[in-house]
Amino acid sequence: MMGRFFSRRATLAAVIECSFLLALGAAAPAAHAAEVKVMSTVALTPTLDELTPRYESSSGNKLMVIYSTIADLKKRIEAGETAHVMILSRPVLDGLQTQGKVAQGSIANVGSSYVAIGVRTGAPKPDISTAEKLKSALLAAKSISYADPAKGGASSLSD
Repeated sequence: MMGRFFSRRATLAAVIECSFLLALGAAAPAAHAAEVKVMSTVALTPTLDELTPRYESSSGNKLMVIYSTIADLKKRIEAGETAHVMILSRPVLDGLQTQGKVAQGSIANVGSSYVAIGVRTGAPKPDISTAEKLKSALLAAKSISYADPAKGGASSLSD
């Protein structure tokens, strides 16, 4: 059940996050068709791949989407690569804005990402109903896997 909940929430957030591309395209006249470069985290690959043809047909513009990890995209942008649209975490975009790599006032929160806890099949489900119980469950775990944006969004394993 947690998997379905997380998938629905993640999909909903991704659709909301990407719907601005369709709105952008609807406002642009086809006579001024252009290539729109988008840099996005790999998590949005299925959603953007589904929305791209709709955006392109409604706007006349062509999307060039570059997918990678947050850490890689951040490094590329800091090195001078640019895009018309960057779909990254808020802390990374805030940092890039501070560096002058993202235009002041151009960042918009368009979605959220939720955290989920999974337990191995057959293992007892921990009580995480309060912050203290969650802390106790995490401290009692043999290992914890988590996404670490500093390592490119790849999962890390802690013993």
